[in-house]
Parts: sequence; C-alpha cells; structure tokens
Amino acid sequence: MKWEDFPRRREKAPGIPLLRPASGFFTSKLPITCRVQVQGYGKNHQLDALATLFVAQNPDKERTEKEKEEIQDKIRRLKPQVTNFLQSCSTPSADASGFTGPSPPACPVCGYGGYQSMPHTGSCAMHDICACCQRPVPAYVPQQSSENQVQCEICRRSFCALISPTGCPNCLNDCLTRLIDLRNMTALPSDLLLRNTVETSILKDHLATKGISVSDFVQSCLDNLDPNLFGPNGSTDQSLICHGCGLRCLSQMAYKQREAIPNDELPVTVTARPNCYYGRKCRTQRTNMSHAHRYNHICEQTRF
Repeated sequence: MKWEDFPRRREKAPGIPLLRPASGFFTSKLPITCRVQVQGYGKNHQLDALATLFVAQNPDKERTEKEKEEIQDKIRRLKPQVTNFLQSCSTPSADASGFTGPSPPACPVCGYGGYQSMPHTGSCAMHDICACCQRPVPAYVPQQSSENQVQCEICRRSFCALISPTGCPNCLNDCLTRLIDLRNMTALPSDLLLRNTVETSILKDHLATKGISVSDFVQSCLDNLDPNLFGPNGSTDQSLICHGCGLRCLSQMAYKQREAIPNDELPVTVTARPNCYYGRKCRTQRTNMSHAHRYNHICEQTRF
C-alpha cells in the first residue's frame, strides 16, 4: 500500500473551516510520532495482515517489483530489532558505556551466585535459596553439617538470617529464630487463637485481668511445650523455626493455655455460650463474626 493512496484532504463541510495539516506532514519521511530517523525495523503481524488483506481486495494498489527491491535494500541497511531469548537469559556483560548493572545476591558464606569469570570453588558443597530474600545460602545436610543454622525444623525452608553478618536484608532478622525468642514479642496477634478474633480477645482480656504480660504468657507456653509439637523428632525451646511456623506454634500452645483456664475465671457471657458442633476446626468462625460471638470454639469437634 502506497502513501499516496491515503486521502490528503477531506471535503469542506458547510460552515466548518477546513483544517490543514502542518507543512511537511505528508512529505516528511520521518515517523509521525517521534520525528527521528529510523534506526531499526521489526515485523508487526497485525499491520502485515491488514496490508495483505488490503492488497488482496485492491490488486491495483500492490507495489511493483522495483519498489519492493528498493524497500528491501533499505531494510538491509537497518538493524533488526529482534531480541535473542538465549542471549537475554545469559550472564549480562558490559555495554558500550561500561555499565554492568547491579550484581545478583551472593551467598554470605562463600560468595557463590555473583557474576564470576572463574568457576566457583567456594567452601559450601551445596546451596539452597533463602525463602525471604531469594539469595543463595549453604544447604543444611544433616550427614555433613554439625549444626543447623539455616533450615526451619518444621517447613524445612532455608533462611540466611543467622549466617549472614548483616542479617537478612528483607526483614528484621526474624525470618529464622529460636523458639525461645518468641518471648520477645510485645503484643499477641489479633487472630492468634484459631484465627478467631473473638476467642483471641477473650484470652487477651483474661491476661489483662490477671496482670499477665505477653512475655510471661509466652514463657508459660514454652514451659508446657509438647515435645512432639514438631513431630517424632522432638522439639525444644532451642529449635529453629521461621516466622510463619513460629506463629503457628504459638497458636497451638496458646490454645492449650486457653483450654486450661477454669470456667469460673471467665465472664458469664463467655461460659454461657454453647459449643460449636465443629469446635476448633470450624471454618465459619474466621469469616462470620456473629457465629464467632454466639458459639464457643475452644472445644473438640462433635459433628462429622
């Protein structure tokens, strides 16, 4: 399709002045949008399909062989704007300006993971990826490592908070801690008990009435820690846990503490509620506040 085929003017409507384009609008060979010289080319499938359809409907508008050869000669002198997928996925190198971009995160122990010209010969035999900041960390292998400093003992994910000199850059160095460090909490989560804000509020009110601080309550939970909380391998207050697993463990321990509170130490509005058929496994308690207020969920399931 030729540029000359486009209408260069439109009929003047009665009473409406004819708007003329700026000088050189139709004669300039520069792109209309950017007004700079053409530096590259790339195939546009939508425009190609429209041009093919137009030529099929208007055979007399098709370019001659000489015009096609001239266009091909111009295209050969341009740089194709085609991205090489394999090249874009490889290690980037410095461009003409000498800029190489930021270095990827590396292992805090041996430096593995950065842009290196020589093969890696670090001290770490294997690597995992930190679940918090996504950088390489030494893999914990029980048969080869004497002490676990990177792996959560519940979910088995790896973290770099304890082995990095500067800590994990994506958090407050609490992505992997000892279970005993839970006593450093200053406030209990609002949905600690069964993800039920009503039952959690009842527990908080009871602690406030008795004058029990959060750290004392957590310490009481740790004193009554179930050795099989993490499974048959056993658990202690020195066990390594990630932040998410730590909150789930505290929720289970807090449930045991709430279950052990005598009814005569709770308000009548709490003890007068009937038990929910599904007990602590009820899912409605997390989404329906009215249901959570009307029924007690510190109990076992009785309807299956």
